[in-house]
Amino acid sequence: MQFASLRNQLLCKKYLCNLLKVSVFILFFVMSLFYQSEARVIYNLCYGSGLSVSNGNPSHLWGLLAIEKPERIDNQHMYDYYRFDIDFEHFVNKSRNLSLITEPFITYVSRPTNGLSFGATELLRYYFVKHLNFGAFLNPGFGISYNTVEYPGQASKFLFVGELGIGIDFRISKKHLMFVEDRFIHMSNGFLKTPNGAVDSDFISVGFTF
Repeated sequence: MQFASLRNQLLCKKYLCNLLKVSVFILFFVMSLFYQSEARVIYNLCYGSGLSVSNGNPSHLWGLLAIEKPERIDNQHMYDYYRFDIDFEHFVNKSRNLSLITEPFITYVSRPTNGLSFGATELLRYYFVKHLNFGAFLNPGFGISYNTVEYPGQASKFLFVGELGIGIDFRISKKHLMFVEDRFIHMSNGFLKTPNGAVDSDFISVGFTF
């Protein structure tokens, strides 16, 4: 009974946490719409590879914390996808080293089964190096996606997306910049449905301003 009560408390906290994340995402998304005309637009092409998919069935050791052990997705231990997204970047300070990014995306999953994923994320980008011709940045983010792919151990096609990326940008002409980024992505349904197997992946993106 004590384990069940503790687990219910943890699940309740997760529901509240997910509600807060969605509220913040909606707030940032609506705010960004008002400043879209002032945004710097970056077009990104990405290639990603799956790292793991948990089976949605916690083991006895992990079950107390309602965390699933990660398992590999197929015999080749990965899945492949291609993604296109557009960044609407709004700088929020005068030194232009902190920005809020609205990022709609569409993804084509090519293995182990074909399918599409689309949605939007909100990123907070911090440029820890910022020069006229070169910059380096870190950006955590949160979003929502809908997936036509049925992942093993995942009951929902509507998934929350947590992201963390690091990258660089450099000037290739007077008006154009090039961006290269590596980003980790975690997707799950936030225990709104069971099983809730987490889908983790990593992608490399190359982007340009025009």
